[in-house]
Amino acid sequence: MPFRIIENQETMSEGEGNTGRTVDVAAKAGEEPQRPRSDSSGNASKIGGIPLRILNVAMIAVISVVAIVFLQAGQRIDASYNDFATATDRYVRCERAANQMLEGSHYLTSQCRLYAFTQNPTYLYNYFEEAVVTRSREDAVAVLEADTLGDVSHDYLDQSLTYSIQLMDYEYYAMRLVVEATGIEVGGNADILNSIELSAEDEALTDQEKVARARDILFGTTYQDFVVLIEDNVASCKDALISDISAERGASRSWLDRLLAFQRASTWVLLILVVLMIVSFIALILWPIRAHIQRMAENKSLSVVGAREIRVMAKEYNTLYEDNLKHNDQLRRKAEHDHMTSLLNRAVFEQLLHAYRDDPIALLLIDVDYFKDVNDTHGHDVGDAVLRKVSDLLTSTFRMTDYPCRIGGDEFAVIMTDMTPDLHPIVSSKLAVLADGMRDTSDGLPKTTLSVGVAFNDEEHDPQALFKHADEALYAVKEAGRDSCGFYQPDRG
Repeated sequence: MPFRIIENQETMSEGEGNTGRTVDVAAKAGEEPQRPRSDSSGNASKIGGIPLRILNVAMIAVISVVAIVFLQAGQRIDASYNDFATATDRYVRCERAANQMLEGSHYLTSQCRLYAFTQNPTYLYNYFEEAVVTRSREDAVAVLEADTLGDVSHDYLDQSLTYSIQLMDYEYYAMRLVVEATGIEVGGNADILNSIELSAEDEALTDQEKVARARDILFGTTYQDFVVLIEDNVASCKDALISDISAERGASRSWLDRLLAFQRASTWVLLILVVLMIVSFIALILWPIRAHIQRMAENKSLSVVGAREIRVMAKEYNTLYEDNLKHNDQLRRKAEHDHMTSLLNRAVFEQLLHAYRDDPIALLLIDVDYFKDVNDTHGHDVGDAVLRKVSDLLTSTFRMTDYPCRIGGDEFAVIMTDMTPDLHPIVSSKLAVLADGMRDTSDGLPKTTLSVGVAFNDEEHDPQALFKHADEALYAVKEAGRDSCGFYQPDRG
């Protein structure tokens, strides 16, 4: 016979039993069980983080204020630039007026002198065209008076006009002498020249002497002094203009520089705020959402991070995730455990047997002796109680690392891990405790016995062969009269 019968003689030491165990076949098969637990706590109202609404309102408000300040600074820069440009334009106009004043005076001088030397009436007509019709000197003074940058410059130009008008008295007198000497028709300007009275001395001069006298007046010291005074006053007018425009442009330039510096600072502030908004969006929304998507893909709970709305979403998801885990645990337990005895069922037993095929284990197949008689004699309620008693004894007797299972009506099995044939006394001691517990009738249940077949995993690593060997050992025990245990002994030939 390839087995031997051993009576239950050894007893188990106290404290080796356990009150419950769990099984995870996927973990034994090398797969990582995904059983995360939520790390969130509290309700949504107590969740920290910055609300998106407040963040957005704050960012929009700050950016709006900076943008308004930025726009106002731009408007002030435009105004300051316009002031600067206006002052420059005014200076150009006033300088042009001063030059016009000088040019008009020089033009009259040149035409008068040319007339005195050539007696060509064209120069005389040109003179009166400028003096009476064009009046560029008077227009220049009017321009400066209407658009002056300062009283000083206007006074200088006005004085230049005064000297120029005084100079015209000499010019009229000189031209009167020439007209008297030549008898040239002066046209519409005759009244002006006729109103000039010659001195008795000059009246007595000959025609040639009168022309010579006119030339002496136009090139004399007194006449030249007036010309110099006109030029000096025009130059002083320009100097005053330069001084006035420099002060005004300097003030405008200083204010413009400050505004530009402020606008540059505002630009940097606006840029920093935009960057902060983008970083806040990434840190509080984008990254948490990407992390949540990754964790959901990995079937894990979500970390409560990011903006408050994202945290509330994660909290609610984790609550649903917890509920789903509990529901799945309940379904898994129902699928893995026998509903009457709460032991692992046959399906799990077969998975465990396969999962431990390469490990040193002992397989115990256990039958309740004459269980049908118990049902027939005492009823099925008592029979069910006996089965639960077997379940309780198996659970309390064997280690946490062992797996008690119900594989049939009154058929049980235990997979004992880390067991080799040389450790069979440990198996025997536990079976002895089990047998004593079944004989104890203090619980009001009838005395029942158990038949047990034991086999150890061998080098074949064949779960079906291991089960067959344990079954053969159990069959031998039953043939020998039951109420005992038998260990399978391979035939060494």
